[in-house]
Amino acid sequence: MMSERILIVGSGGREHAIGWKIKNDNPKNQLYFAPGNAGTLEVGEPVKVPHEPTDLAKYAADNDIDLTIIGPEDPLAKGVVDHFNEMDLAIYGPTRDAAMIETSKVWAKGFMERHGIPTAKGLGVFSDSSQKGIENALAELEKIRYSNPFTVIKADGLAAGKGVLLPATWEDVVDAVYDCMDAKKFGHAGETILVEERLFGDETSAFAITDGVHYRLFDSSEDYKRVGEGDTGLNTGGMGCFSPSLVVTDDVRARMEREIIAPMIKGMAAEGRLYRGTVYLGAMITDKGPHALEFNARLGDPETEVLLPRMKSRLLPYLQASAVGGMAHLPEFEWGNGYCAYIVLRSGWYPGEKPKGYQVPISGLDAVARMKDVQVFHAGTKYENGMVLGTGGRVLGVAGLGDSPYEAIGLAVEAAERIMFEGRQFRKDIGHRSLKTLGL
Repeated sequence: MMSERILIVGSGGREHAIGWKIKNDNPKNQLYFAPGNAGTLEVGEPVKVPHEPTDLAKYAADNDIDLTIIGPEDPLAKGVVDHFNEMDLAIYGPTRDAAMIETSKVWAKGFMERHGIPTAKGLGVFSDSSQKGIENALAELEKIRYSNPFTVIKADGLAAGKGVLLPATWEDVVDAVYDCMDAKKFGHAGETILVEERLFGDETSAFAITDGVHYRLFDSSEDYKRVGEGDTGLNTGGMGCFSPSLVVTDDVRARMEREIIAPMIKGMAAEGRLYRGTVYLGAMITDKGPHALEFNARLGDPETEVLLPRMKSRLLPYLQASAVGGMAHLPEFEWGNGYCAYIVLRSGWYPGEKPKGYQVPISGLDAVARMKDVQVFHAGTKYENGMVLGTGGRVLGVAGLGDSPYEAIGLAVEAAERIMFEGRQFRKDIGHRSLKTLGL
């Protein structure tokens, strides 16, 4: 196999997993991470490049990069793909206009309604952050307080996976509106809010890679966003994941593809926003079938870390074909028969505010590296003076592969318990929704 020069933009577990997979598929590939983390040093070289479109494009051009892969959403929102396209450089991800499916919850809601995609009923959009505007918003919400007692409040813009609020009481609704629009808890992202009817059921994720016309689906997975066991506490960027999801039956999977993913790709093209890259669907399986909660414009984190260890197909050809519009000739993805559980190890303060100068030494990584069917993916880490240090909220994660759900989950928990750092926390119930389908 030929070697390729690949630039991966980002520093999380998702980027580590993408690089790990590409390197495993072909060890000759040369990988560069901007900036990467302590774990990515094992598969590629770190480079210091600002995540601005002009800087990334200049690096790719000057260093003969064959494909640039964008991990996080911020560069997409800034139009990095548009800039690469203007310079005829290969890049994986959607344009700025197409990425609005993630970067504006309000726009995405309107898009889903225009194209008949099943989703939660929109109850209002509020954008005036003045005191009068906030009072008007609460007055409108007061009118539906009893007819729609269960609502969801979403920051319109990017909020690092934390901009979805699930108020339990009217007092929580008031607090959520003030947090977003007055206290600017999510910065400019929360100056406009979308209020929706809350959906109930089992939450799942679905992913596809598309060139704007053709697409290939990933296997199923289920993400665990709440910080506490039993799906309690604050929303986070993700505390773990399990694949394949036993909640997602063949019928549900077919309906998500037929009723949500295919219409999304077709609808984007019809509106002049040809969508190339990852279709990330966050869905709720309700008693009326799957409904779209949200779309994201990049591979998920931690879903990437639970899916790629199970993928038998080579990943890079699909990313390359998506970038240039050549997916028609590629087969469906091939998956291993087993299960994978992925557990995120977080700092004790997460998802709260990061303490100034936070960094803690991590131990136990060597012991986990010797475990069979376990893979560690780094996120908030760095390597300094011969030590791996935790520097972020989601520090790293462990993926366990097994022939049964119990084996995969047990292996991931065992590995997580061997890794130590000050304040370490993790959930031991990742996969409980799938286990529930087995009667446990």
